[in-house]
Amino acid sequence: MQRLLCLGLESQPASELIEGTARVWIERLSRIDAVKLNAAFDVIEKTATRWPAPATIIAAIPPYAHVYEPAPTTARRLSVDPEIAAAERARVSELLAGCAARLGIGESEPPLVDDGCASEHRMEQRA
Repeated sequence: MQRLLCLGLESQPASELIEGTARVWIERLSRIDAVKLNAAFDVIEKTATRWPAPATIIAAIPPYAHVYEPAPTTARRLSVDPEIAAAERARVSELLAGCAARLGIGESEPPLVDDGCASEHRMEQRA
């Protein structure tokens, strides 16, 4: 709210009413998640041309406010030691084979292209 006061928006409450305005806003907005409320105020501060009502702040609250952290940009490198690198490759192969087994993809079975009839193709192959 202090940041909004610094903007000098149209219809801003008079200085003698700020304390009461703050109490009303606290009463109306205190049960809202702090992360979501901060996001709403960020939107209002960037777009408002008039002093907002609590309903305007509530309307600006995002439906969710999860923090997205992108994956690291550098991948783990395989070891320079040939024996360790071979063991790491074998482990990756085991993991991929396990995934293929859980998906029902065998080495002798060609991968299916899902054209909407994949289950029919699989049944025909087994018959």
